[in-house]
Amino acid sequence: MYHPFPDSNVVWNVEVSTPCSVGFNDRFWTSYIIEGDTVIGLNNYRKVYKAWIIEYWQCWGMNFSGPGYYVGAIRQDTAARTVYYYESGSTSERLLYDFNLHAGDTLRGFLAQCPDDSVIAEEDSVLINGNFRKRWKLNLWYGPNYIIEGIGFTGGPLSPICGWFEGGPTLICCTQDNVVLFEDSLYTTTPGLCDLIDLVYPVEKNSAPLLYPNPVNDEVVLETIEAPATLRIFNSMGCEVVEQKILSTKTILNLKDLPKGIYFYTLNNSSLLLSTGNFIKD
Repeated sequence: MYHPFPDSNVVWNVEVSTPCSVGFNDRFWTSYIIEGDTVIGLNNYRKVYKAWIIEYWQCWGMNFSGPGYYVGAIRQDTAARTVYYYESGSTSERLLYDFNLHAGDTLRGFLAQCPDDSVIAEEDSVLINGNFRKRWKLNLWYGPNYIIEGIGFTGGPLSPICGWFEGGPTLICCTQDNVVLFEDSLYTTTPGLCDLIDLVYPVEKNSAPLLYPNPVNDEVVLETIEAPATLRIFNSMGCEVVEQKILSTKTILNLKDLPKGIYFYTLNNSSLLLSTGNFIKD
Protein backbone atom coordinates (compact mmCIF):
# COMPACT_ATOMS: atom_id res chain seq x y z
CA MET A 1 0.00 0.00 0.00
CA TYR A 2 1.37 3.39 -1.04
CA HIS A 3 1.48 6.17 1.57
CA PRO A 4 1.14 9.58 -0.13
CA PHE A 5 3.29 12.53 0.84
CA PRO A 6 1.46 14.53 3.55
CA ASP A 7 -0.09 17.80 2.40
CA SER A 8 -2.08 18.90 5.48
CA ASN A 9 -1.82 18.89 9.28
CA VAL A 10 1.86 17.99 9.06
CA VAL A 11 4.88 19.37 10.91
CA TRP A 12 8.50 18.56 10.14
CA ASN A 13 11.02 19.71 12.76
CA VAL A 14 14.60 19.94 11.53
CA GLU A 15 17.86 20.71 13.36
CA VAL A 16 20.97 22.03 11.63
CA SER A 17 24.30 22.26 13.39
CA THR A 18 27.07 24.30 11.76
CA PRO A 19 30.43 25.52 13.07
CA CYS A 20 30.67 29.18 14.10
CA SER A 21 34.19 28.93 15.51
CA VAL A 22 36.72 26.23 16.34
CA GLY A 23 35.10 23.63 18.55
CA PHE A 24 31.70 25.31 18.80
CA ASN A 25 28.45 25.11 16.86
CA ASP A 26 25.45 27.17 15.87
CA ARG A 27 22.21 25.23 16.12
CA PHE A 28 19.22 26.04 13.94
CA TRP A 29 15.80 24.64 14.81
CA THR A 30 13.19 24.80 12.07
CA SER A 31 9.53 23.88 11.64
CA TYR A 32 8.03 23.29 8.21
CA ILE A 33 4.26 23.19 7.76
CA ILE A 34 1.86 22.97 4.82
CA GLU A 35 -1.12 25.29 4.93
CA GLY A 36 -3.30 26.83 2.25
CA ASP A 37 -3.69 26.41 -1.49
CA THR A 38 -2.35 28.29 -4.49
CA VAL A 39 -2.52 27.99 -8.26
CA ILE A 40 0.62 28.38 -10.37
CA GLY A 41 0.12 28.10 -14.09
CA LEU A 42 -2.44 25.36 -14.58
CA ASN A 43 -1.53 23.37 -11.47
CA ASN A 44 -2.88 23.39 -7.92
CA TYR A 45 -0.31 23.48 -5.13
CA ARG A 46 -0.15 23.41 -1.33
CA LYS A 47 1.82 26.21 0.35
CA VAL A 48 4.88 25.41 2.49
CA TYR A 49 5.95 27.69 5.36
CA LYS A 50 9.06 27.69 7.51
CA ALA A 51 9.84 29.20 10.90
CA TRP A 52 13.14 29.01 12.73
CA ILE A 53 14.96 29.53 16.01
CA ILE A 54 18.73 29.97 16.06
CA GLU A 55 20.43 28.89 19.25
CA TYR A 56 23.97 30.23 19.49
CA TRP A 57 25.25 28.02 22.24
CA GLN A 58 28.76 28.70 23.63
CA CYS A 59 29.56 30.84 20.58
CA TRP A 60 27.55 33.97 21.23
CA GLY A 61 25.48 32.98 24.23
CA MET A 62 22.18 34.12 22.75
CA ASN A 63 19.07 32.94 20.93
CA PHE A 64 17.44 34.47 17.87
CA SER A 65 14.18 33.55 16.24
CA GLY A 66 12.42 34.32 12.99
CA PRO A 67 8.70 34.27 12.24
CA GLY A 68 7.32 31.98 9.60
CA TYR A 69 7.60 32.78 5.94
CA TYR A 70 6.54 31.21 2.66
CA VAL A 71 9.24 29.06 1.05
CA GLY A 72 7.37 27.50 -1.85
CA ALA A 73 4.60 25.13 -2.80
CA ILE A 74 4.24 21.42 -3.51
CA ARG A 75 1.96 19.30 -5.63
CA GLN A 76 1.90 15.56 -5.89
CA ASP A 77 0.80 13.04 -8.44
CA THR A 78 -0.40 10.22 -6.21
CA ALA A 79 -0.92 7.82 -9.09
CA ALA A 80 2.65 8.36 -10.30
CA ARG A 81 4.03 8.45 -6.73
CA THR A 82 5.87 11.72 -7.35
CA VAL A 83 6.03 15.11 -5.59
CA TYR A 84 6.99 18.43 -7.18
CA TYR A 85 8.29 21.61 -5.55
CA TYR A 86 7.87 25.19 -6.81
CA GLU A 87 10.40 27.14 -4.77
CA SER A 88 9.54 30.73 -3.89
CA GLY A 89 11.11 33.08 -6.44
CA SER A 90 11.71 30.36 -9.03
CA THR A 91 10.18 30.23 -12.49
CA SER A 92 9.40 26.52 -12.72
CA GLU A 93 8.72 23.49 -10.58
CA ARG A 94 11.24 20.74 -9.94
CA LEU A 95 10.85 17.10 -9.02
CA LEU A 96 11.12 16.78 -5.24
CA TYR A 97 10.45 13.08 -4.57
CA ASP A 98 10.10 10.02 -6.76
CA PHE A 99 8.87 7.13 -4.63
CA ASN A 100 9.37 4.59 -7.42
CA LEU A 101 13.15 4.26 -7.08
CA HIS A 102 15.15 1.08 -6.48
CA ALA A 103 18.66 0.24 -5.28
CA GLY A 104 21.22 1.53 -7.76
CA ASP A 105 18.95 4.26 -9.14
CA THR A 106 20.11 7.87 -9.10
CA LEU A 107 18.03 10.65 -7.61
CA ARG A 108 16.88 13.51 -9.84
CA GLY A 109 15.45 16.93 -9.17
CA PHE A 110 15.60 19.43 -6.33
CA LEU A 111 17.15 17.16 -3.69
CA ALA A 112 19.91 15.83 -5.93
CA GLN A 113 22.12 18.91 -6.04
CA CYS A 114 25.30 16.87 -5.50
CA PRO A 115 25.31 13.92 -7.92
CA ASP A 116 27.96 11.97 -6.01
CA ASP A 117 25.60 11.69 -3.04
CA SER A 118 22.52 10.73 -5.01
CA VAL A 119 22.65 6.96 -5.60
CA ILE A 120 20.18 4.69 -3.78
CA ALA A 121 22.28 2.20 -1.80
CA GLU A 122 19.48 -0.04 -0.50
CA GLU A 123 15.71 -0.40 -0.64
CA ASP A 124 13.70 -1.90 2.21
CA SER A 125 10.67 -1.20 4.42
CA VAL A 126 10.19 0.26 7.87
CA LEU A 127 7.27 -0.32 10.26
CA ILE A 128 5.52 2.93 11.21
CA ASN A 129 2.40 2.90 13.39
CA GLY A 130 1.54 -0.65 12.37
CA ASN A 131 2.10 -0.20 8.64
CA PHE A 132 5.13 -0.88 6.47
CA ARG A 133 6.45 1.98 4.36
CA LYS A 134 9.14 1.81 1.74
CA ARG A 135 12.53 3.25 2.65
CA TRP A 136 15.53 4.11 0.48
CA LYS A 137 19.01 4.30 2.01
CA LEU A 138 21.64 6.86 0.99
CA ASN A 139 25.24 6.33 2.10
CA LEU A 140 26.31 9.92 2.69
CA TRP A 141 29.80 10.68 3.95
CA TYR A 142 28.48 11.96 7.29
CA GLY A 143 26.42 8.81 7.83
CA PRO A 144 23.48 6.91 6.34
CA ASN A 145 20.28 8.80 5.63
CA TYR A 146 16.97 7.69 4.25
CA ILE A 147 14.02 8.73 2.12
CA ILE A 148 10.85 7.34 3.66
CA GLU A 149 7.56 6.99 1.83
CA GLY A 150 5.04 9.56 3.04
CA ILE A 151 7.63 11.41 5.16
CA GLY A 152 10.52 12.45 2.93
CA PHE A 153 14.24 12.81 3.51
CA THR A 154 15.62 12.24 7.02
CA GLY A 155 17.69 15.38 6.55
CA GLY A 156 14.51 17.44 6.22
CA PRO A 157 11.66 17.58 3.70
CA LEU A 158 13.28 20.31 1.58
CA SER A 159 16.96 19.72 2.37
CA PRO A 160 19.16 19.01 -0.68
CA ILE A 161 20.95 15.68 -0.36
CA CYS A 162 24.46 17.02 -0.54
CA GLY A 163 27.95 16.55 0.89
CA TRP A 164 27.76 18.94 3.83
CA PHE A 165 31.24 20.01 4.90
CA GLU A 166 30.36 19.88 8.61
CA GLY A 167 27.09 19.41 10.43
CA GLY A 168 24.08 19.26 8.20
CA PRO A 169 20.31 18.99 8.62
CA THR A 170 18.56 16.29 10.63
CA LEU A 171 14.85 15.56 10.65
CA ILE A 172 14.21 15.17 14.36
CA CYS A 173 10.44 14.68 14.23
CA CYS A 174 7.57 14.45 11.76
CA THR A 175 3.93 14.46 12.83
CA GLN A 176 0.64 14.38 10.95
CA ASP A 177 -2.71 14.97 12.65
CA ASN A 178 -0.68 15.09 15.90
CA VAL A 179 0.46 11.49 15.35
CA VAL A 180 4.23 10.94 15.37
CA LEU A 181 5.39 9.37 12.10
CA PHE A 182 9.13 9.73 12.66
CA GLU A 183 11.50 10.53 15.53
CA ASP A 184 15.28 10.60 15.39
CA SER A 185 16.55 8.23 18.07
CA LEU A 186 19.29 10.65 19.15
CA TYR A 187 16.71 13.29 20.12
CA THR A 188 14.01 11.25 21.86
CA THR A 189 14.91 12.72 25.27
CA THR A 190 14.79 16.32 23.98
CA PRO A 191 11.85 18.23 25.52
CA GLY A 192 9.38 19.52 22.95
CA LEU A 193 10.91 17.40 20.20
CA CYS A 194 7.76 17.49 18.08
CA ASP A 195 6.39 20.90 19.10
CA LEU A 196 5.57 23.32 16.32
CA ILE A 197 7.57 26.53 16.49
CA ASP A 198 4.86 29.02 17.41
CA LEU A 199 6.10 31.71 15.05
CA VAL A 200 4.95 29.90 11.90
CA TYR A 201 1.49 31.42 11.75
CA PRO A 202 1.77 35.22 12.25
CA VAL A 203 2.89 35.84 8.68
CA GLU A 204 -0.54 34.95 7.31
CA LYS A 205 -2.32 37.11 9.86
CA ASN A 206 -0.28 40.29 9.46
CA SER A 207 -0.44 42.70 6.55
CA ALA A 208 2.65 41.68 4.63
CA PRO A 209 4.69 44.42 2.95
CA LEU A 210 5.05 44.48 -0.80
CA LEU A 211 8.64 44.10 -1.94
CA TYR A 212 9.36 44.23 -5.65
CA PRO A 213 10.80 43.30 -8.04
CA ASN A 214 11.57 39.82 -6.81
CA PRO A 215 14.13 38.54 -7.77
CA VAL A 216 16.07 41.70 -6.89
CA ASN A 217 18.95 43.25 -8.82
CA ASP A 218 20.37 46.48 -7.33
CA GLU A 219 17.27 48.32 -6.14
CA VAL A 220 14.04 47.13 -4.60
CA VAL A 221 10.84 48.92 -3.61
CA LEU A 222 9.32 48.26 -0.18
CA GLU A 223 5.71 49.27 0.40
CA THR A 224 4.19 48.90 3.86
CA ILE A 225 1.06 50.14 5.58
CA GLU A 226 2.96 51.27 8.68
CA ALA A 227 5.93 53.61 9.17
CA PRO A 228 8.26 54.34 10.83
CA ALA A 229 9.60 50.82 11.21
CA THR A 230 12.86 48.90 11.24
CA LEU A 231 13.77 46.59 8.37
CA ARG A 232 16.24 43.78 9.05
CA ILE A 233 17.50 41.49 6.30
CA PHE A 234 19.09 38.09 7.00
CA ASN A 235 20.99 35.73 4.74
CA SER A 236 20.16 32.04 4.42
CA MET A 237 22.31 31.22 7.47
CA GLY A 238 20.32 33.61 9.66
CA CYS A 239 23.03 36.30 9.85
CA GLU A 240 21.78 39.91 9.78
CA VAL A 241 23.24 41.73 6.76
CA VAL A 242 21.11 44.89 6.62
CA GLU A 243 19.33 47.04 9.19
CA GLN A 244 17.54 50.17 8.02
CA LYS A 245 14.99 52.60 9.39
CA ILE A 246 11.90 52.80 7.18
CA LEU A 247 10.42 56.30 7.45
CA SER A 248 7.87 56.16 4.63
CA THR A 249 5.20 53.73 3.48
CA LYS A 250 7.10 53.49 0.17
CA THR A 251 10.89 53.19 0.23
CA ILE A 252 13.50 52.44 -2.44
CA LEU A 253 16.34 50.29 -1.06
CA ASN A 254 19.77 49.89 -2.61
CA LEU A 255 20.90 46.26 -2.23
CA LYS A 256 23.67 46.16 -4.82
CA ASP A 257 26.26 45.14 -2.23
CA LEU A 258 24.41 41.94 -1.27
CA PRO A 259 25.79 38.74 -2.81
CA LYS A 260 23.46 36.57 -4.87
CA GLY A 261 21.28 34.28 -2.82
CA ILE A 262 18.07 33.86 -0.83
CA TYR A 263 17.30 36.39 1.90
CA PHE A 264 14.49 36.92 4.36
CA TYR A 265 13.50 40.00 6.30
CA THR A 266 11.54 41.23 9.30
CA LEU A 267 9.75 44.54 9.68
CA ASN A 268 9.23 45.79 13.24
CA ASN A 269 7.99 48.91 14.93
CA SER A 270 9.21 49.75 18.43
CA SER A 271 7.49 46.82 20.11
CA LEU A 272 5.76 44.63 17.54
CA LEU A 273 6.72 42.36 14.69
CA LEU A 274 4.71 43.69 11.75
CA SER A 275 5.51 41.12 9.10
CA THR A 276 8.17 39.10 7.34
CA GLY A 277 9.05 37.93 3.87
CA ASN A 278 11.81 36.63 1.66
CA PHE A 279 13.40 37.46 -1.70
CA ILE A 280 16.10 36.33 -4.11
CA LYS A 281 19.05 38.54 -5.02
CA ASP A 282 20.22 38.00 -8.60
